[in-house]
Amino acid sequence: MARHNSRSVDRFLAGPGPSCGQAVLLEMSASERISARWPSVCALKSLVSEVLGPRLRELGSREGGYSYDPCSLFLVLMFGLMRGLRSSRSLEDACACDCRFVYLSDGLEPDHATLARFRQKLGSELEDLFCLVCQEAERRGILERRGMVVDGTKVAAARSQWRKALEEAEDADALEEEAQKMVSRGQYLVGYNLQMAADMKSGLVTGYVASTNPADQIQMDSVIEASHRQSGGLPEKVVTDRGYDSSGNAHALASRGVKGFIPLAMADSRPPFRVDEAGNIRCPAGHIASKTGAKGSRYVYRIFRCAACPQKKACGVKGDRRDYTAARGAIPGARLEANARCETEEGRALLRLRGPTIERVFGHFKWNLGFRRLVLRGLKGATLEFGLLTLSYNLRKLVNG
Repeated sequence: MARHNSRSVDRFLAGPGPSCGQAVLLEMSASERISARWPSVCALKSLVSEVLGPRLRELGSREGGYSYDPCSLFLVLMFGLMRGLRSSRSLEDACACDCRFVYLSDGLEPDHATLARFRQKLGSELEDLFCLVCQEAERRGILERRGMVVDGTKVAAARSQWRKALEEAEDADALEEEAQKMVSRGQYLVGYNLQMAADMKSGLVTGYVASTNPADQIQMDSVIEASHRQSGGLPEKVVTDRGYDSSGNAHALASRGVKGFIPLAMADSRPPFRVDEAGNIRCPAGHIASKTGAKGSRYVYRIFRCAACPQKKACGVKGDRRDYTAARGAIPGARLEANARCETEEGRALLRLRGPTIERVFGHFKWNLGFRRLVLRGLKGATLEFGLLTLSYNLRKLVNG
């Protein structure tokens, strides 16, 4: 047995007893003590062993095998993330001192290098593991896929946030040129835009994406595709905030048969366009807008009958025409329909549920777990770290109910 694994696993799990030659108050094994004090830890170990154990051990055998059980290493990573421990050195200390980590690692003491290497190896398997957990939640009736909420947050990268002031950090920063300058809550940071989709009823995370683009107006296509791939299905409805109001985002939902609820980004004093049953874009007076050409990356739909229209003043039109634009390749009326749904009774009810569903998850990550800055570098590292964090959140929800 390796030097750092000299502890006897059998003796540790068996606990104290008459054979030790000393009087004890309670002759309980480690499993019994953990089960009595922290039943959720035992439930986590049982859940991971049943749902993810076979896949994790396949990963180990395919890579030539580990000196540790991959299931035990995975449990250490997941429970560490649940406790806000993301550093591999912090996890190494916990495996030596915290009885819960000792129990999850089967009495072994993996060092920080072993944990870091295993975490990197999970990158190629993480989406499959995530999907297995979502399927287990669906089997239990927890994940229903009726409604989904999409939102994003900006998180600082592991690189220096003050490159000009810290010249000695330039060599390290060169390893992470993918991080971009973004604005979060009125302050600048250098980092990534982390997008997440969550089930509206259960609060389970159904998809995650890390992006270098700070704008939410172009994120829906990648988020909905990731959610389909990572959770194994699509919802019936998707609710967002105003930052996602774009024809491209609405098209990403409509083209997949998902009903989008996207509120208007900016209030307009003019009456809005609408879509009729035939899919035509009509002005408030009922005139059909015709496609006239392209303007940059957008197509222009124009109405030429404003000059003599009796509703010209109410529409706020100063000239003889009114325009509507949509992104190239997008369904022209998808954005109008998504905006109009938010004005219905159903839409207003769903928008009231949006914040408590997904903002609570981001708040838990940032305030309870201290997830305000990434540990891993690069876009690939940001995706891996965020994916592991969301997976640990789902496991925690399944264990605690």
